[in-house]
Amino acid sequence: MPRGPVGCSLPRTKEHHVCSGFDDSLLMLPSLLDEPGLDESRIYVIRCLICYAAMQVPFLKYYVMRTTERRQTMPSFDIVSQVDMQEVDNAINNVKKEADSRYDFRGVTTEVTFNRKDKRIHILTGDTMKIKALREMLCVHFTRRKIDSRIMDFGEPEGTSMGQLKQDVTLKEGIDKETAKKVVKAIKAAKLKVQASIQDDQVRVTGKKIDDLQAVIALVNDAGFDQPFQFVNMK
Repeated sequence: MPRGPVGCSLPRTKEHHVCSGFDDSLLMLPSLLDEPGLDESRIYVIRCLICYAAMQVPFLKYYVMRTTERRQTMPSFDIVSQVDMQEVDNAINNVKKEADSRYDFRGVTTEVTFNRKDKRIHILTGDTMKIKALREMLCVHFTRRKIDSRIMDFGEPEGTSMGQLKQDVTLKEGIDKETAKKVVKAIKAAKLKVQASIQDDQVRVTGKKIDDLQAVIALVNDAGFDQPFQFVNMK
């Protein structure tokens, strides 16, 4: 076998002596050769380590760099649940107009208010039938404004001191941890060649093939979740 520098039995090439990219600990190895009291066997081991490090480190850096590049360039998209609050506001205004024009709401104090900050709709009206009617109107006008009515989480109606009924409706935006876990579980159960991970209030899906990502989109759409999702940042 060709011999390396002074007693080292590793192959000797020009690249083996390249020290660029070594950390400080590797660069200290040659200085150990000047330590007093070293026997020939220890000197041999240190020289072999120097040669081996020179041969391996550039390759490892190249491997890590290429692996990272492949991961960064793999096709991916994000599963999100976003709400257009302006369209919600438009839909609620249309509900108010309809309630004002309906005969069965005449003479009945009725309020439908929207708190954007809390993402909550507050309903106040006369009785259970009118609560139900307002709920139906919300669903209809949301659909007309191209808003999925599944974003609405209706609370239980409560009585007021004035003998009326009130109800809060919470808008679901963002994917909570429990729902995100169910989405990831459904994707894994399909055994597609993709990776799904939870990132804050969304799910990132990565795969080698666009076809696999499109299969995930179809899977999630057909899974029957009680919350609408959008698929964004496809790249």
